[in-house]
Amino acid sequence: MRARCEPGASPPSRTGYFGVGEGSASDEEGRLFGRKVRYFSSTHERSHIYSSLGMASPIPGQEYYALVWEGHIGSFYRVNAKGEATHLEQVMSDPGSKYAYLFALADPTHPGGAVFRFNDAGKQMALTGFADDAPITRQERKTIEHILKQERVFSSLSKADMSSSHVYNKGVESQEYKKTAKRLSDAIFQAFHDYAEKNLTEGLPLLISGGCGLNCDWNRMWRESGLFESVFVPPCPNDSVPRSARQSTPSGTTPARPASNGRCTRVRNSRKTSNQTRPPTSCAR
Repeated sequence: MRARCEPGASPPSRTGYFGVGEGSASDEEGRLFGRKVRYFSSTHERSHIYSSLGMASPIPGQEYYALVWEGHIGSFYRVNAKGEATHLEQVMSDPGSKYAYLFALADPTHPGGAVFRFNDAGKQMALTGFADDAPITRQERKTIEHILKQERVFSSLSKADMSSSHVYNKGVESQEYKKTAKRLSDAIFQAFHDYAEKNLTEGLPLLISGGCGLNCDWNRMWRESGLFESVFVPPCPNDSVPRSARQSTPSGTTPARPASNGRCTRVRNSRKTSNQTRPPTSCAR
């Protein structure tokens, strides 16, 4: 039985978008241009997990926690010594989409409606660094709580639905927007941190994947949390995953696992080195 498959949500592929259990991967014979080939398919969710596992340094018998957070998925997993992933908990639906939604809400150039722009999240990551350090206001809290309580945001929550927000078309250079964006960022991270602190108590290494793994502030906070033996973020944590997922599948051949050379991708022994120099808060590639 496939884990957490959502009816109607899968794209036209063999295995679909969601799921890490039975049926989340297929490897079968087929023909292409008259030649025999093998068709391998892995769910988007599963591919994220095995891309991070495949690029981490190989440690035989090592167990891991895994975090996949991106536009649709916001879940923790446990990977056993055989490389088999088990879904633990969905902490939040659409965390990446909820994060990016605020930029569209404040941007007067956004066309309106439920139009999702994939570059909004990266712009917001940069702008949160310019937010004033001040206590959260009632208006900020109201806007953030409304966004986070939505089950789905991606292409479903219209900008007009929040036209009463204090940052609606306020402009992305406004301090009102930047402060709210920083508070939203903190709230999303805190939800995942609270779950991990309560439930992920074995101190296993953490593998991070999904588009939210591009947020270096969040990566730094995971390192500084002291909850995990180490924190690994592959240099391509977003959607550049299918090949490495195939190589890392437990039933496949053992992959070659290249060492990461991203500037804020690998953090070793976070439990023992909490006083390390902090990494840069922006990922220059």
